[in-house]
Amino acid sequence: MYAETYELRAGALPVESDEAAAERYPKISAEDWEVWQYFLPVRSHALDRPGVVKLVRMFSPATSGGIPYAIAREMQRASERFDKIEVWRAHDVEKDPIAVGIEAGKRYLIARWGMAKLIPFETLKHNRKLAIIWKNAVSWGALAGTGVAIIAWGFLF
Repeated sequence: MYAETYELRAGALPVESDEAAAERYPKISAEDWEVWQYFLPVRSHALDRPGVVKLVRMFSPATSGGIPYAIAREMQRASERFDKIEVWRAHDVEKDPIAVGIEAGKRYLIARWGMAKLIPFETLKHNRKLAIIWKNAVSWGALAGTGVAIIAWGFLF
């Protein structure tokens, strides 16, 4: 199991105000959020503070939805700072899910985990661009192929 948490520890920020509390986790920009949603389109959990506490207190690998205990504990620490915590993943449960804190409509990255070595985010960004190009090329190719088939059908019958 590979896991990464993103909290900046005490003393890493010059000011410890309420605004700075959420900033202990890296903010996810709108552009980066599009990348995350492309690769992790399924929101498997949407938890408020009591929900996260319950997840940790009654933790069982069978009922945690694939969230490791160490990540659940990090989510509990983060729940003191965020209104809501969400877990996003691919359709395959074991494909590098992320935990995201939400406060005032802004998203912050809390943790990532997976069964294999985690793919660096920059690689995901690059691969997304390639995947979109491929998807568009295949879509246009399929459309052109369908058009040719219809025309051929018309000539044959």
